[in-house]
Amino acid sequence: MKKLLLSISLLFSVAAIAQQRQFYGAVYSTGGNYSGANNTVEVAYYDAALQDSILIGAFQGDFSNALLIDGVYAYVHIGRASGHPLGTDVLYKIDLITGTAVDSTATNVSGLQNIEMIEDQLVFNRGYGALSTDYLVVLDKNDLSNEIYSGGTFPSTTSGLAIKGDSVFISYTENDSGKVAVYNLSSGSPVFEETILYDTLASGMGDLLYTGSELIASNTKYVGWSAAYDALSFYDFSGAPTTDTSLTAGSLFYTNNDSLFGSFGGSLQAMDLQTQQYFNFYTPSSFQSVTGAQYEADGDQVFLMETDYYSLGFLRVLDHSGNVVDSVATDFSGEALDLLYNHYESLNASYYNLNSSGFTIDFETAAVDNGDSITISNATIIASDHTPYDSIFISGSELTVIPKHSTSNDTIVVDYCDRFGDCYTDTIYTYYWSLSVDDIDNELKVNVYPNPTTGMVYIDAENVPFVKVVDLSGRIVMEQQKTNVLDLSALQTGVYLLQLESNDQSTVKRIIKK
Repeated sequence: MKKLLLSISLLFSVAAIAQQRQFYGAVYSTGGNYSGANNTVEVAYYDAALQDSILIGAFQGDFSNALLIDGVYAYVHIGRASGHPLGTDVLYKIDLITGTAVDSTATNVSGLQNIEMIEDQLVFNRGYGALSTDYLVVLDKNDLSNEIYSGGTFPSTTSGLAIKGDSVFISYTENDSGKVAVYNLSSGSPVFEETILYDTLASGMGDLLYTGSELIASNTKYVGWSAAYDALSFYDFSGAPTTDTSLTAGSLFYTNNDSLFGSFGGSLQAMDLQTQQYFNFYTPSSFQSVTGAQYEADGDQVFLMETDYYSLGFLRVLDHSGNVVDSVATDFSGEALDLLYNHYESLNASYYNLNSSGFTIDFETAAVDNGDSITISNATIIASDHTPYDSIFISGSELTVIPKHSTSNDTIVVDYCDRFGDCYTDTIYTYYWSLSVDDIDNELKVNVYPNPTTGMVYIDAENVPFVKVVDLSGRIVMEQQKTNVLDLSALQTGVYLLQLESNDQSTVKRIIKK
């Protein structure tokens, strides 16, 4: 019977973790036609690999102003016209894997215009249709019933929303002049910091877009019910804001390669931020306008929504030149759109140094998206210092190794999948040691030096062993019979495993080739 007296301390270290991402597609919402009865807002997913659209769910409502993806969840605004039998607007949290609504709230949601997120805080502003004057609302994204803040120093409804770090920028118009209120959320609840004052040329503040260096706002000046002019306003955080009435305004979507993309006059156009020259990127079908667009950097493509504002709409996929490469009829008008990615941490080639009577590694750290999780399907020790190999037990995202020896270096291959359906195979390396051990059998007593080495390796053992040199992928790169000396000069720099066997005894030593 082996008696192990192991340290109860836990030493844990991981190396070589690298975050990766995979693009999946676009999630979008559509609305009913303006005069239609029993309207529903449909939330759908465009699968980029299948080039097909899949309905996630339909919700009683008339329109949808905003949609934001966070991990496997989508926060979707469902707008309802005045007098709707089900009441006012609702904000839903939808699990994109199961297609079910896992949370919702109707409190202070009416008139929702835009949604953003700062850590665990869901931030939105309210405009036309708001049933109260709480134009800035902050919710706990994990519990939508937890309203962290509602209020704001606004004399009128708001329009645009932008985020810069922990700061929130919200645009509105007061006394025929454009203004942007600034709040800081670093302490949790918003703290008002300042109001950025624009001039009367910036009247009719609309969208806000933070480019990474400046804040851009669109403006439409109205005289009575008629639009007098459009303008774009710029604020670089160092001087006073400027407004240029010679520039065409509209809905602002994104920036790419120093160009501002937006719906200027119904088309998707780009304005060079240096020369302020416009060029047409995409012209929609007759009687339709571009209502939303997102740039997908991994594939250098654009996803956009277009609609006739009555009964017909499309999701378009454009290449980097603005050519349509795919199109899906959405049946009803819509504008809310966001892109879906799977972010994960690769644990391949990670090292874990642990001491305990049985150690556990939680692979949940590989899943970095909100709501994602890991399930391990198989784990196998492919190399170890000693035989018999340690025992492995898996449960959900956890891998537990029960040590059988005083000290051991284990190489473990782990197969696991996440909620997106993506599966991975990672090889990890573990080490543990004990304070004292009795009755350890079948261990070859051997000393290998120098370690690290630039080439020559010397082996001190009671019996001259048979040696295999194995790289970290499991490939045998060298074999030697009955030798006390190895020449690794021809091998590339890196970590190798020396598998040493003599009679009924064996061991594995890890050596670094410099």
